[in-house]
Amino acid sequence: MWDYYCDRGKLMVIETKYKRQDSESYDDYSWRVCSNKDLSIYDLTWDEVGEILNKELSEDFTSSKWRKNYQVMLKGYNKAIKQNADTDELMDELEIKEHELYKQQVKTRDKLREMRKHLRDEARIENIEDRFVECAEIISQEKPLTLNTYPSNDGKRVGLLQLSDWHLGELVDNFMNTYNQDIFDKRMNKLTTDTIRNCKLMGVSTLKVLNQGDLISGNIHVSTRVSNEEDIIHQTMYVAETLSIMLLEFAKNINEVEFYSVTDNHARINKNYKEHIEKESFGRFIPWHLKTRLANIDNIKILDNKINDVLDYEIGIVDIFHEKAIMVHGHRDKVATMVQDLSLMTRIFPIAVFTGHLHRNFEDEIHGIELIMNPSAVGTGDYAKGIRKSSKARQKLTIYENNNGEVERVSTFIINL
Repeated sequence: MWDYYCDRGKLMVIETKYKRQDSESYDDYSWRVCSNKDLSIYDLTWDEVGEILNKELSEDFTSSKWRKNYQVMLKGYNKAIKQNADTDELMDELEIKEHELYKQQVKTRDKLREMRKHLRDEARIENIEDRFVECAEIISQEKPLTLNTYPSNDGKRVGLLQLSDWHLGELVDNFMNTYNQDIFDKRMNKLTTDTIRNCKLMGVSTLKVLNQGDLISGNIHVSTRVSNEEDIIHQTMYVAETLSIMLLEFAKNINEVEFYSVTDNHARINKNYKEHIEKESFGRFIPWHLKTRLANIDNIKILDNKINDVLDYEIGIVDIFHEKAIMVHGHRDKVATMVQDLSLMTRIFPIAVFTGHLHRNFEDEIHGIELIMNPSAVGTGDYAKGIRKSSKARQKLTIYENNNGEVERVSTFIINL
């Protein structure tokens, strides 16, 4: 389609595609024609552009005027495009920063949540500690433990009594063994009297009592909870009071009594071992009870575990004259590498490593360092029977002496229970 018109004596033919649309504004139409002039669909010169725009927009401008107007519009258009691109880039950057801020907020929330959980756990432990101390104070008022005369003997040897794997609360009734709270009491009485007799026999002046853990059955496994005679709080308090009476009897017959304690796996508060941390253990309540209960007995010391002056819950360092020994429960260690691992970790070259956990009487020697494993006081339980293992109910007393500067083991007593 064509449109004819006369301009300055010339006959102009304008294709319909060049005509202004009803919906187009003055600037829109001018922009469309000028911006498309070089395209094949238009293919116009600036003179032709000027004539078309003058006709459609009722103007009388030169082609140069239209060209300059378009350049101004094009400059503004390019600036707008650049600003839009910069805005998009800025928006992208802001979006990235917003994502980073959100991630940081999540991290902060998680950190605060973990901190609040840690504080709740600490508060819960401190609350239980307060209750244990309070109970110990009440018991001390009702059943005070006193020592009227302190022993005095000429012995110079040191004894180390290993206490581990009592599993108080566990019920056992099989063809090899029977175990309950009454039998536990009888075994503890025998352990106490036999230890005193052997210490007197060997001239022991200092007895170091090593609580190597699992003195309570706890509630870490379903089978354990099913076979438990009492709940874990009662187990812990009963064991703590049993130890109080035992240590008092030792103090009546031995010059110095020291008590050491490490954490274990049966006394952990969190049943999920993957989420458990060592300081969250019912085993920690036992020394608290003993410190309160035996506060008036001068020759009993309840000692904390410190390595390089830092408190540690699962590894104990014990002085034997001028030498040192390491004590653990054993649930985090492998028998084959226990001596090497603990020596390298603590930077201590001990004369012995004392462990429990495996419910068996076992000893080894690695480059002169003795590995001394304590049996259990419970004997063969249902779990051991189920995996076809058995052992006798025993604990172990090891005697050392200082022989002209050489600390030597002179004897070991297997105390049958």
